[in-house]
Amino acid sequence: MDRDSCGPMDEDEQRLVLVVEDHPVNQVLAVAQLEQLGYRTVVTASGWRALEEIERQQFDVVLMDWQLSDIDGLETTRQIRERENTRGTHRLPIVAITANTMPGDRQRCIDAGMDDFLSKPISLEDLRGALERALPSESPSQGIAGPPPAQDFEKKSGAISRLIDDLGDVSVVATILSTYLHELPMRTNDVMDALTSGDMDRARSIAHMIKSTSEALGQTDLATISRQIEMLTAVDSTSIAELEGEVRRATAKAHLRLSAIRDDLAGRH
Repeated sequence: MDRDSCGPMDEDEQRLVLVVEDHPVNQVLAVAQLEQLGYRTVVTASGWRALEEIERQQFDVVLMDWQLSDIDGLETTRQIRERENTRGTHRLPIVAITANTMPGDRQRCIDAGMDDFLSKPISLEDLRGALERALPSESPSQGIAGPPPAQDFEKKSGAISRLIDDLGDVSVVATILSTYLHELPMRTNDVMDALTSGDMDRARSIAHMIKSTSEALGQTDLATISRQIEMLTAVDSTSIAELEGEVRRATAKAHLRLSAIRDDLAGRH
């Protein structure tokens, strides 16, 4: 998904953020959060496309996912910094957004040329703080007036309730859930196919995507098994069968729970 979106604030008063993120759920969430904080957005799923967008127009800050489908966020950042150094242009603030939380991950981002580091799932306040650090002279984070938070929402999920409080719009959260539920069966099938074929790099990459979005939506069982797959270096046929059973059970549980919440939210707008 590559798009440009803006809220009701005068466009000249808004800072422009490039979101480099290849997962549809995270794209929708990032745009919703940024619009709530008063920023315009351009979204791209590709490191190469991000480099093209930066050549094409001027951004105020970049939110850069670490793991992308072509070149990763670290290499994309290195190329941005090399171009700046060669041309003598200003330094574009780049904030890492990643589900990687291993020791040393933050330093790897800084060494690549990034300016800040946010771990997924990202709260609205953490995002606000990172943007204010990147753009200290600007304060669009007073935000755009939007619908009031759904205070009467039944507390079926702390993560979902926090999203509603952050974004103040149940319809946006319902869209995020619908996107996640649409993607989930394909992602889980893909990760099992990759494990069965012995393609561990692909299995770890897909598991990373499932983990980050599942954590953001409070699906801890699926996030936990995805994290286990992400840490694997090899797997035998017996382990594959056991993993598949765990993945299928956790997926069914997440689908049942989030479908009910999504349907509940859909009836509120």
